[in-house]
Amino acid sequence: MGGTVDQSKPGDTWAKLARAYRRIGIRLAGPMLRNHRHLVIVALGLVLLGLAGRMLPGPPEPRPLPAPPAPVELHEELRRRYTGEPRITIYYHRNGSRGSLPLERYVERVVAAETVPGWEHATLAAQAIVARTFTLRSMASPSSTPRQRHGTDACTSKDHFLAYCARRVDAAIRRAVAETRGMVLTFQGGLALTHFRASSGGMTAALEEGFPAAEFAAPYLVPRPSPDQELAPRYAATWTAQVLRSTLERSVGARPGDARTVVIESRGRSGRAELVRVGQTTIHAAELRRRLGPDVLRSTLITGISVGSARVTFRGRGWGHGVGLDQWGAEAMARQGRSFAGILAHCFPGTSVARWWE
Repeated sequence: MGGTVDQSKPGDTWAKLARAYRRIGIRLAGPMLRNHRHLVIVALGLVLLGLAGRMLPGPPEPRPLPAPPAPVELHEELRRRYTGEPRITIYYHRNGSRGSLPLERYVERVVAAETVPGWEHATLAAQAIVARTFTLRSMASPSSTPRQRHGTDACTSKDHFLAYCARRVDAAIRRAVAETRGMVLTFQGGLALTHFRASSGGMTAALEEGFPAAEFAAPYLVPRPSPDQELAPRYAATWTAQVLRSTLERSVGARPGDARTVVIESRGRSGRAELVRVGQTTIHAAELRRRLGPDVLRSTLITGISVGSARVTFRGRGWGHGVGLDQWGAEAMARQGRSFAGILAHCFPGTSVARWWE
């Protein structure tokens, strides 16, 4: 590097150093300079650093925050379908009757059934958007379970559609639904597929792991780490299920005695069991869970299998299919300070929130 060459003599250097120290109130005798030159050199360096610090500019001005993204627009065909909040038809399993109500009121009752009293506002708001989107997407499908079974847009059975509870709606839920009124989750302008479940066992599932028969791609339904294990109750965080060997054999169509050998043949992208072999019979883990019962085999995140003389013991983590919004994980993220938009962006990467109606 170029610069000015110092032409001063060595003696001049020590004289300049002594004068510099006198200026800052320190007097050094000549013998000290001669006998402790290594200490003096260190001291000089510190002085020069201090002077340089005064000459250097201060910290740079903070960069302005980026402008918020432009609002996401829904496909025009969706905009034309509803110009305002729709009324939906509903089948009530309790008494076998049918009725209708505004969609936002229905969403309140789903959020009440799907969440725990005292949960954070961000969790309730995220659940409201997910439930609203799921319902609207289902309403557009002639093959939805409520449509096929009852001829309605929705029903009150969690086994057929979404959980529903009117009596648990409180002020916190009404506020969360009101503040997200008309908001839906979108992907490339269309309604996203917004599955949700209680607990993912620390990692959400890819779509094909929870729903192997899905005939479409959803690139936003991919494995994502989840902090649900911090808060999930013990029965949802980890579980053990014992199944009679004979029951397991009948469930998968295996021969009697085949359940002496039960192994996981392969695992999916999130680490969940994908294929389970019982003797010579192989079955997808999600289908095995459906046949045994979702409250028996609580998830396909199976961590161990042991075979006894009469029973097979499964051990695992999480409760539910694992795809999409992790409800206990969402609550953990909300307590960490995430907004409902941040929670949804984490669970459904690549999607956006749009407001369909005011």
